Amino acid sequence: MHSSMLVFEHDQCRLPALDPDRTLRIGLKFLPGSWLLPLAVAAAVAVLAIASQLFTAAPSLPPAPPPSPPHTPSQSMPTPHRPSSGSPVLPSAPLTSTAPPTASAAAAAMKYSTPLVIEPRGDHKATIILSHGLGDSGHGWIDFARIISNEIPEAKWILPHAPDRPVSINGGMSMPAWYDITQLGPGPEDEAGYIESKRYIEQLARAHAPNGDLKRTVLAGFSQGGALSTYIALTSEIEYGALVVLSAYMPLSSRITEPSPANKNIPLLMGHGTSDNVIPFSRAKQSFDRLQEIGMKNSTFKVYPGMGHSMCNTEMLDVRDFLLEHIRSK
Repeated sequence: MHSSMLVFEHDQCRLPALDPDRTLRIGLKFLPGSWLLPLAVAAAVAVLAIASQLFTAAPSLPPAPPPSPPHTPSQSMPTPHRPSSGSPVLPSAPLTSTAPPTASAAAAAMKYSTPLVIEPRGDHKATIILSHGLGDSGHGWIDFARIISNEIPEAKWILPHAPDRPVSINGGMSMPAWYDITQLGPGPEDEAGYIESKRYIEQLARAHAPNGDLKRTVLAGFSQGGALSTYIALTSEIEYGALVVLSAYMPLSSRITEPSPANKNIPLLMGHGTSDNVIPFSRAKQSFDRLQEIGMKNSTFKVYPGMGHSMCNTEMLDVRDFLLEHIRSK
């Protein structure tokens, strides 16, 4: 139906300059324009590599496969693999990759790649699993996680990557997605996709819980990743420590009539911008009201006037404060 309009859920302004009055030790200034040069260099290298293959290939080459779907990186932050000259020095939290535990047959079929991991500094007291939006990857949130990790060094961050799958709203194009989306707004939902991704995220939660204590694990997500995190909290037998839902909505809102007893009282922070043109503010507010209606009373809804489908400075600080409160109160 919407094959002519590609929908991506990248955050377009995730890391603005922070308010110096509330910055504490964060104090970084980001220069999005400086990322253009390394992108141009990478593109030139790719073109030369393709040209070299064309000139050296045998004359009876088979037809080339179709190009990979476009995956536009978030415009406001570089990935950690190609830092641009003049970009800020990130806090020195160690970054490693940790293979997920043995996946189920369904999860293995989706070819989940190794998540990014930011190790804690000092005693490991909490784990935060942050799931990205449609068409993005864990790399899109690495700078945000590293900044907050500088404030909460005792937390381990897990940044998983959704597998590629056909997305109906984008004409069946294959791209990173936690589940299929058939339309913008309410309608049929891919419950099988939710269940499959939930299984994978919960395997990560069990593998990375501090001392095996899953109550010290925070579920978080942006857009599609936020909806997935909400679904997990609503349906899981695991008791989680907190839930952070950014620019997202409640999935299966007409079918889920009560939360899992394990997470009925989970602390929830839900944030949304009034100018979001991907997931309208009205849908987010209806989702929050529905969550309260079915019994999730320990919840807070933060409104960000003028913010689109993104994260602003104020929201980032609100997330930091929420995490500090609920991680250090355990």
